[in-house]
Amino acid sequence: MTYCITAKDIYTQLMQKYPTEADNLNTERIALIVFPTTTIDYWKSIAFLQERNWLMDRYSVYAYPTEIWTGKFGGISFTVVHPPMGDSATGAVIEQLIACGTEIILLVCGAWGIQDYLEISDICIPTISKAQNKISKTYGANDELRLDKNIQRVLQEKTKQLDIDYYVGKNIAFESFYRIKRKELIDERNEGDLTAENGELHTLLAITKEFKIKSGALFYNYFMPLRDDFLEVPSHLYKKGGEAIGRIILESLLEL
Repeated sequence: MTYCITAKDIYTQLMQKYPTEADNLNTERIALIVFPTTTIDYWKSIAFLQERNWLMDRYSVYAYPTEIWTGKFGGISFTVVHPPMGDSATGAVIEQLIACGTEIILLVCGAWGIQDYLEISDICIPTISKAQNKISKTYGANDELRLDKNIQRVLQEKTKQLDIDYYVGKNIAFESFYRIKRKELIDERNEGDLTAENGELHTLLAITKEFKIKSGALFYNYFMPLRDDFLEVPSHLYKKGGEAIGRIILESLLEL
């Protein structure tokens, strides 16, 4: 099938235009898509993130990440990308990472806790993503996608080793944040779903399945939509959750 333009097309044209600039175009084997600034700040102090110039960022005709770094931990180099929020922009960035050589992509971010037993900063490891996601359908994906069992197993094992409590379960996507009905969340809770988010996870799984590369995800609970006390949450809990997923991911890199 022929598309108007692909991320690989842009990569090829940039290599032709800047044949000596491969270091400013290629990404590391592992890329981390991250949203919480607390996680990024933690990595800056532990993994010595270095902001970099990315030609794909500069010349992308669709979307570009807000920031991009290269980090190193335990001898493993990795790319960190903080893209615009939303599954459309994130989807473009994912394709661009793949075009530039990335083979494993992990989504590292916050999610909304659905189950009553969850508390802010709790670690949540998704096993299945549920979504009626228009972007994922363009990649031929189903409404329910399973995450890579081996990657999620590594995340669980490292979380245990760090003596951090965690929960495992399904994630449901709601792309229109201010149009989520309370009954919808209660129904998902009754079905046993653990978390919800904006749809980036389903997009990641759909694209990486299409391109036959590995992916995974790690969340911390930063919002309880069925509670009304979100304005009262102490800021240190967000920092706790953001740093915890940062620690788990760094330790997991050594097994990936």
